[in-house]
Amino acid sequence: MKKSMMIIYILATSLLLNECTLDIWPTAPTNKPTVPVRPFGPTEVLGLDYLLNVEPFYYPFATYATDPDNDKLVYQFSINNSIVPSIDTWSSYFSSGDTVALITSFQNFGDMAEIKARTKDLQGNISSWSEPLSVTIYKLWDEQWEGENELYSLYFIDGNNGWASGSLGTILKTTNGGNEWIYKECGENDDLYDIFFLDTNTGWTIGTHGTILKTTDSGTNWDIQNSGLYWYEASLLSIYFTDNNNGWIVGTGGIILNTTNGGINWNKQISGISEDLHST
Repeated sequence: MKKSMMIIYILATSLLLNECTLDIWPTAPTNKPTVPVRPFGPTEVLGLDYLLNVEPFYYPFATYATDPDNDKLVYQFSINNSIVPSIDTWSSYFSSGDTVALITSFQNFGDMAEIKARTKDLQGNISSWSEPLSVTIYKLWDEQWEGENELYSLYFIDGNNGWASGSLGTILKTTNGGNEWIYKECGENDDLYDIFFLDTNTGWTIGTHGTILKTTDSGTNWDIQNSGLYWYEASLLSIYFTDNNNGWIVGTGGIILNTTNGGINWNKQISGISEDLHST
């Protein structure tokens, strides 16, 4: 009788252990995580040459995926352009469905980049790469003109039409946002420190020896305006007009000039100081 009870007890214990084993150590999931959604973020960015001593611009890109077994996921991003491909290391673990962000900068290694992502679960199952996000990389500055003379001032009235002035009577004009610059003859050799336009036709430029020049045909022809100053009295540094008639000029030695008739006449205004004035 005792032996029979012992056998029943052992069998019952064995069944209980088997049941616990199934609950505590389930079979490992084998389902792959879903493919992450195409990364979302800015599609136009600024890239910096790594040789420039300038802080880079950082941009965020994000994605997410889910796991059929509700497993935790790690992510990996790939940034690829025409010259330098880069694959990021695996991230830390995130819950299924969480949004994951990559923050990165770009260098001037081409005009386009592609960003894509993939994910891996705790069991090592790796998804396919997502669809790529195309990103256009712009340089911080593109060299648009190179010449022997220095340039001192730049003025645009819109995204296409602009003018530049510089040393030895240099005047340049662009009608396509700076992709091409055309030299404009002004008939003077003075350094031109500032240039200002009211519209596509009417503008002024100023400089050393009290020089004031005006154009009414977009810079094709320039007419001298009398500043009322002796040639040695001041260099004119900055000019601004509020309309076709009213304008101001400032310069060295605290000089201020004002016109109420488009520059036909310029009148001195008392500033009360002798320091150079650089901006109107």
